[in-house]
Amino acid sequence: MAADPAAIHRAALTALRDAARGLGIEAPPAELPARIADAADGPASAEMAVTYVYAARVGGAAADPEMAARWLRGWTAAARRTPAEALAAVTDGIRFAERLHRSLGISSSDESGP
Repeated sequence: MAADPAAIHRAALTALRDAARGLGIEAPPAELPARIADAADGPASAEMAVTYVYAARVGGAAADPEMAARWLRGWTAAARRTPAEALAAVTDGIRFAERLHRSLGISSSDESGP
């Protein structure tokens, strides 16, 4: 039986919020993909969460989770990337997800921000 798409969307948004809460001014940006994966409620919500960040930052073929994951790993691994930029990217992903959820009529069990 397939997972409920709305539940995956909600879990992805929750994962981004949890990852954002765990990021501090000293957190290495390269840890962001793992933080999102650890905060996610399974692979489907992790892929969706990364796709939200990608869509917010790059747009384009945002529906491609593999491309989104490659982009996030590369973007966060850049030596010049700062913790503040990583947190800003997650925050942008949260905002994108919230707008998408509103447009799709997906209610969120946790409406609080990062």
